[in-house]
Amino acid sequence: MALVWIDGFEDGVGATVQTAVSENTAYWTAAITVTTTARTSSPTVTAQSLSGGNTLMVPAQTELIIGSGLYFSSSNAVTLFEFRNTAGNGIRIRRLADNKIEVVRISDSVNLGTSTATLTVNVWNYIEVRVKIHATAGEVVVRLDETECLNLTGLNTTAGSVSDIDRISTFNSNVYDDFYVCDTTGAQNNSFLGAIHVYTLMPNAVGSSTQFTPTGAANNWDAVNEAGADTGTHVSSNSPGNIDSYNIETFTGTPTAIPGVMLSAFALKTDTKPRSFKLRCKVGANVTSSSAFTLNSAYRQARIALDTQPSGAAWTKSDIDSMEAGIEVV
Repeated sequence: MALVWIDGFEDGVGATVQTAVSENTAYWTAAITVTTTARTSSPTVTAQSLSGGNTLMVPAQTELIIGSGLYFSSSNAVTLFEFRNTAGNGIRIRRLADNKIEVVRISDSVNLGTSTATLTVNVWNYIEVRVKIHATAGEVVVRLDETECLNLTGLNTTAGSVSDIDRISTFNSNVYDDFYVCDTTGAQNNSFLGAIHVYTLMPNAVGSSTQFTPTGAANNWDAVNEAGADTGTHVSSNSPGNIDSYNIETFTGTPTAIPGVMLSAFALKTDTKPRSFKLRCKVGANVTSSSAFTLNSAYRQARIALDTQPSGAAWTKSDIDSMEAGIEVV
């Protein structure tokens, strides 16, 4: 794993909670509050961003990297992010009243460093942070619009019994968009990704397998091409091994690189038997699937991050334009 999470905040519309199947390696712990003040405009979905506070649970690591667009309309001292453990300790990234960036150790409120560079009010900034947990060789590196503005080394980032990080929090008074999280364990996406854009693409045609039954729409793809959990249109199957696969709308941009793709689906079960499903991605003859997600009687979101396309090669625009995304009953 290297790419843990990407989010443009367009696919949580109408969902009570944009989280929470236990098999997800990462998930938001509360309902997503969105605003249409967005940094990236997705092709056919209302462009949105995260407004205010939330917490993203992530697999525990000693080193994590995050990036996000940040927008704010006034110069107030406010927390931007926290990298924390179960006890609530770790590293806090703050915006000061003069718009400089401050790094604070949470357990004892010690200031570990302050930037000379400043954030800008009423425009989108892009901030990236790498935090390493270590008793004597801890590190915090901060980049603003792809330029390093803090490089703090030789730190004690374990104060407060911090041995790893398993959650990242956002805060009120800020608007976030084009959000990513990486760790440093994989061959790809193990460093800063830069000021990325996250585009949300929807199904737009039948794929290579149509084994679910649509409700509320004539075609399977048209029953699942809205953001969030729309209970009026959906597809269903109770037969293990059944696969529904959908062509995805063409990506109209011209990216120089595509670090990764994240598949997302909302699902529930309607019977008393245990049920699960997998997310599925197909490019050409190659297919990759997630582990099985256990379902219950309420809609929950499942996600999988893919550093590479199913063949193992780096993603290209032609891969995105030809890919199928789908689901399989397990």
